[in-house]
Amino acid sequence: MPITKLTPTYFQAKPNGIHLLNLVTYLDEIDANESVVYKHKTLLRILRKGMKKFVKSHPEKREVEIFKQTLIKFTIDGLRSTPLYEINMGILVMCTVERLLYPHESCDFYTSVYGCGQNSAVKYYRVLCDLPEKANVDSVTATSARSFFKTETFTRPRANVEILRTYVSTLTLDEEAMRSIRSLSIHAIRGDAVDDIPLPPENLLPMESDEASASTQGAAGLNSIDPDNSTEDSDRANDTVAASASAPLLIPPAPVYSENHGFTRKYFPGQVILACSSDNSHIFWPAHIEEVYDDRIKVTFYSLRENHVLISNINDIKPFERYEIVAIKRALKDGLTLKFFINAVTTASEDLKNIQLC
Repeated sequence: MPITKLTPTYFQAKPNGIHLLNLVTYLDEIDANESVVYKHKTLLRILRKGMKKFVKSHPEKREVEIFKQTLIKFTIDGLRSTPLYEINMGILVMCTVERLLYPHESCDFYTSVYGCGQNSAVKYYRVLCDLPEKANVDSVTATSARSFFKTETFTRPRANVEILRTYVSTLTLDEEAMRSIRSLSIHAIRGDAVDDIPLPPENLLPMESDEASASTQGAAGLNSIDPDNSTEDSDRANDTVAASASAPLLIPPAPVYSENHGFTRKYFPGQVILACSSDNSHIFWPAHIEEVYDDRIKVTFYSLRENHVLISNINDIKPFERYEIVAIKRALKDGLTLKFFINAVTTASEDLKNIQLC
């Protein structure tokens, strides 16, 4: 069974804004400081009582260690003092839509924004950039704008969405904060500075999976958690990472790219995509990104014996989305290849759920 990887990337992902909010709310509630990351039982309590995870099970040692290193990377002070829209993409989108662009609109209106198509996304992008109503927007930027605004998680009537909405609506945002939200949003869509809006470079954000949504487990089982005591584990002296020296990992990360490729602006390790190579008869197939370079990515294909495959042609990569998958299934028609493809899609979808929901 895949382990729960509560990495910085996990807390940055759109569907996981509720988990970041739960974490920071609990850190504030217990008035946490940097020392908590070195106390095993405190980490367990944060996971269970704060984030509602591992409520009915015990996490593996590696899972706790990954969470610990994430807290060290962010720093407790950084998490408690940094605006959450600077960390999580979903919270940034909600702040952009519901506080910056369209305040005081109805929930139905916001749902329509989060379920937008490309034409509507272009309209929102023009408003965001203060462009004329009919200003030309190139196709690459249009696709990236749709990837930014379209947030399936927020289109479903769930308590988590309302919790996030309440949090966003109560934020105190002055003019400087609004400028920051605008700048971060344009940067997320375009991947560059915001000063030269008419000439955006190529950039594609990963589209959120239709299958992904953020859910919060029940609180049952909390009574089984042992309280902190004098025997808590502490490996502060042996830890090689100094919490005070780490700055919170904000979004979007500074892009590193050339004008000719820019893979690092579009893809990230752990992302699930559709890709093809000469070894799989040029059929687009579900794949998991292992490494990303400026001019290529390294992937492993699901249900195929093809690991560590390098792909350098941007046209050999497609988003892992329902419409692309349906088109491939229709092209394959019947046969063994179609069966293997469906199995690969199922496995990839489960991976997405484990990455984004567990």
